[in-house]
Formats: sequence, C-alpha cells, structure tokens
Amino acid sequence: MSILDEIKYQFKARNVLLQLIIINVGLFVLLNILSFIFYIAGKGQDLLWYHAVINLAMPYNPHELLYKPWTILTHFFFHAEFGHLFWNMITFYFFGRIFTEYAGNSRILSVYVYGALCGAALSFLCYLFIPSLQQIEPANYMLGASAGIMAIVVGAATLVPNLQVTLMFIGNVSFKYIALFYVLLDLVSLQYYSNAGGHIAHLGGASFGFLAMTSFKKGNDWTRGFNNFFEWIRGILSGKPRMKVIHNNKMKKTDEQFNLERNKLQQQMDQILDKISRSGYDSLSKEEKEILFKSSKKI
Repeated sequence: MSILDEIKYQFKARNVLLQLIIINVGLFVLLNILSFIFYIAGKGQDLLWYHAVINLAMPYNPHELLYKPWTILTHFFFHAEFGHLFWNMITFYFFGRIFTEYAGNSRILSVYVYGALCGAALSFLCYLFIPSLQQIEPANYMLGASAGIMAIVVGAATLVPNLQVTLMFIGNVSFKYIALFYVLLDLVSLQYYSNAGGHIAHLGGASFGFLAMTSFKKGNDWTRGFNNFFEWIRGILSGKPRMKVIHNNKMKKTDEQFNLERNKLQQQMDQILDKISRSGYDSLSKEEKEILFKSSKKI
C-alpha cells in the first residue's frame, strides 16, 4: 500500500487521531516543498514563509486578527520548525491513543479544537491586558498545535490517572505524573519569559482538557454539540443523510458509552479496594459487595 493509499484509508476509516497528525504533517511538508520550489526559482523562500505566517498563524494584534479571523482555526495546524512539529506529533500520538481508547474516537477532535481555542484565547487576553509580557517578549503571531495537544495530554491523564507506562531509564510512571511534569514545565518556563505566549496557551489547553474530562467522567459531555455539528457538516459534504437503525427497540452501545461505563466501574472498584485495604472486607456496604461480586464475574 502506497503512502497516498494509506492516507486515503485512514480518512475513510475515520481514525481521527491519525487524520489530525496527517493534516499537521501534510501542511508542513507542502509548505517546505513550495519553499524549495521558490528557492530553485530564485523567488526567495523566506518570502513564502513570510506569507504563510501572516496568513495561517494567529496574530496578537486585535486589528489584524479582525481582518484574518480564519487564523483562529488555521494556527493550530501550522508549524514553522521541524523540531516543533516532530515532538508535538510524537506526544500527540502517544497520549492520543490512550485518550481515544477511554473517551472514544469522535471526542478527540473536539477536545483538540476546544483546547487549542482556549489556549489561544488565554494567551491573546494575557498579551492584551498584561503590558509587561509585550515589553519582555513582543510576540507577533501564535502558531502550533501544542495547546490542543496539551488538552489531550491532561485529558488522558484525567481519565486514567493511575495508568502505568514504562519510560526508558526511569521505569513505571503513572500518567498523572507525566501530565503534571508537562504542566510544571510550562509554569517554570514562564518566569524566564521564553515563548511566554506559547506556555500560556499550553496552560489554557491543559485547563480545558482537565475540566472537560472531569465533567465527562461524571456523565456530562461538553463535546456533544461539537460532534453533532461536525457530523451534520460531514453528512452534507458527503451527500449521505445520517440514519439511525433500531433493532428490537434496543440500541447497541457505542464505544464511547462502553468506555464511559467501564471508567465509572473502574473508579468504583478502586474506591472499594482502597476501603478493603484500610478497613477490611466486612466494612463494605451491601451495594459495594454487589459491585465487587459483579466485577469479579467479568474478569
């Protein structure tokens, strides 16, 4: 299977995580190919990147943003440096797989977009109302997927905080500590005013990821409206109306519903096991014993 066929397959299969990675990487590759063509033609590759930045990256200048509103969406798909793109996509893939497993394939796009928008809004407002940031680091444009990816990182850690992963030279580490490291790194970096706007955006995305997935674990889905709207747009573009088929008046559970129920059951089991370790089995209530019994039958 060729690379082009693989890309077509991923879009048909609706693997949203890989679709987002393909879009980010594809735009970077396209701009670099065009840059090389400009260089060969003697047109000046810097001129191309200049136009790419001012038309795709989100400006901090409110007046300029008013005339380029599309940059609110395009800026979190655009990377100007290979290192920035590479580490963003590695992090996105690693945490995105866990996020998708526990929150569902359809939810990763909305959290990515909302996280990026929250990060952009927080960074924009800070630069607008905190003059010292402008004096120390007079940033002009905002670009990169980092804020949206931070929403996925913290969102995944919020869903399964105690999930263990093995890191080279370190050993087993819980997801919550990895996410905490990312957040602390941004907080510490702020005092040096190195890319302050970017670090503020990361914190905005992280905040959304935490709040959205905390609400999701309680049964409140902040992304439902976005997903319904996106599916409506997809239906219009594909020319196929959305259909709902019901057999025997029973709806089959979606992956999202199944994962949500599994997450709730896992939380209950963790609390019950902690109670047993503290006070013994006899301290359990009748309902807790029933949950423990039913869970043991599923293992």
